[in-house]
Amino acid sequence: FKQFNFPNFLTIFFLLLFQNHNILYSGNHYPNNDCEYTREPFAARFVSVEFNHTFVLITLHIDPDDVLNETGALVNVFEWAKFQYPGEDDFILLGDLNADCSYARSS
Repeated sequence: FKQFNFPNFLTIFFLLLFQNHNILYSGNHYPNNDCEYTREPFAARFVSVEFNHTFVLITLHIDPDDVLNETGALVNVFEWAKFQYPGEDDFILLGDLNADCSYARSS
């Protein structure tokens, strides 16, 4: 559970639920505070107990008012996550991407 307070904005809570007899939290996490997102991405690494396999979960809530720019910057999120977790190959993006196309309009 992680809470972020944004000045003059709102409070964002990240909560990742998992069964600790199947999945282990690796003990490190990274909020990306230096990015182009209104609500910064958050990443954490986990290990599957049964398969001894690591993976990183990345939470992201794309701002509906800036969906085209923030969606276009998704590659930066993965580059940032790969930098934080060198050698990791498995990344899973979670969250509200606001990708229902109602926000995308032709200009």
